[in-house]
Amino acid sequence: MDTEGLRKLDAPAHGRVSGDVWRKAVRGSLHMLRARQAWALDLADLDAAKRKGVRLVHVQDLEALAHHWADVQTIEARGFDLDRGYGRQRGLALVDWRPTRAAALRLGRDLAASEPEPAGVQTSLWQGGGR
Repeated sequence: MDTEGLRKLDAPAHGRVSGDVWRKAVRGSLHMLRARQAWALDLADLDAAKRKGVRLVHVQDLEALAHHWADVQTIEARGFDLDRGYGRQRGLALVDWRPTRAAALRLGRDLAASEPEPAGVQTSLWQGGGR
């Protein structure tokens, strides 16, 4: 039986889930993207974390002794996809990470509040579908 595959489905293979937070310890000199300063997350891990009810990702840089927090909505809205040969990943630029949980939640709420109405709804109103 492929127990590694089962672990991927159950929980992130890297880091750990605690409540609504996926915590991951990294070393910036090895793990931070350079060309576009960003942290990248394995897409399978991110999907597994979301299935476990995760709302926030906490990346702790063990070298810089820095904490980086992001709401899952922020990662989905502002993140970018990449594959550097280690599997599909989702990157989030360093400027979109926050130093605290509260700040990350605020940014996620602000992004959700500023999202435009879906185009289909707006179009139906202009075409008389809203009457």
